[in-house]
Amino acid sequence: MFGITQETEDVVEEPIVCADEWTKDRRSSEKAMSWAKCSSERFDDMADKTVKEDRSVIFSGAHNIHLNLDYINVPLMAHLYLADGLSFNSGVQVGFLVGAKSYQELTGYTETSNVQTGEVTRVYDKLPNGTELNGYEQKDNVKSAYKKVALSIPIGISYEYMNVVLDARYNVGLTKANEFGSKDRTFLFTVGYKFDL
Repeated sequence: MFGITQETEDVVEEPIVCADEWTKDRRSSEKAMSWAKCSSERFDDMADKTVKEDRSVIFSGAHNIHLNLDYINVPLMAHLYLADGLSFNSGVQVGFLVGAKSYQELTGYTETSNVQTGEVTRVYDKLPNGTELNGYEQKDNVKSAYKKVALSIPIGISYEYMNVVLDARYNVGLTKANEFGSKDRTFLFTVGYKFDL
């Protein structure tokens, strides 16, 4: 049985710092960036807000951050039948990475207020091509940052009734998916039909 999975979960064993190139040089003399720890395929929002002595506000942040990893998985499973049609399954699975994409929305601006009038002016940061960072959608192909082959142990149960097969399984990653030590964990639910040959 072959399976295709998408949006596996990254388990981070050590904290990693998330930052984008556009933030590194714009505030070298100001407060260091305080980014949140990346922890799953759908990361928490990340933001930094600095209020300077002149009361101007510098904000940069990213939200709606997620990562899609696409694998073609080839499992080798052993079935232990507990009752007629009901089995406990376990084995080993090899996954071949076919795609990895990240997505995030970026916002960056400097806000100043006129003390006399109370008027607030907001100027959005711009990318080198002139695009404003006001909910800018950044999509990246990050396949090169992940290993091409992943090994895991699938554990699950299946039930077969009149050639219809229901299968639920949890894959525990054995190999690191990237240089940060992330391991894939995936839950799969499959409905299939068995043909008599």
